[in-house]
Amino acid sequence: AYSGLIVNCLFSYNYSAGNGGALYLLGPSVEIINCTIAQNTASYNGGAIYNDWYRFGTPSREVKNCIIWGNSSISYPASPTCEIYNSPVPSGPPESNTGAVAVYYSDVRYIGSYGAISQNNIDADPLFVSGDYTLSQLSPCIDKGDQTLLPDGVETDAVGNPRVVDSGARLLETPLQLHDAPPAIE
Repeated sequence: AYSGLIVNCLFSYNYSAGNGGALYLLGPSVEIINCTIAQNTASYNGGAIYNDWYRFGTPSREVKNCIIWGNSSISYPASPTCEIYNSPVPSGPPESNTGAVAVYYSDVRYIGSYGAISQNNIDADPLFVSGDYTLSQLSPCIDKGDQTLLPDGVETDAVGNPRVVDSGARLLETPLQLHDAPPAIE
């Protein structure tokens, strides 16, 4: 992504032979809002997102109301930089990284290295409904997003349901309606 706004998207089962299994951020400004980034793989750093920021001075890179979970790095499987990796300053201490991805109101297993900003996030299994990345009724992501972080005009989730403050691209699954079972016929 160069510059732009990424809203209500699902990135899953992508592979990069380099860095950034789902997204390789290169450019002055990127906002990622209400997205689910899961089960992606990078050969090197950033199973979900690789932030190559230092070429543009101090870019604005923000992740809001997202779920970033279950991404991996082949070369560094035990590395905590599997989810989001902020590239280091070519010569300087980590605190000189002024272009790190800022992550707000999201569920992220690990926000990696070099000065990442983190606010009101959780680190918990999102408990997806099997196979479709919808949140189960027991998901810790329910009511964890912030409605004020949505861009103007975004009123639905990725499948067209009314938007509420759950994190990720898809809302809570529809509650089951329980009815009495019909009598058995013998």
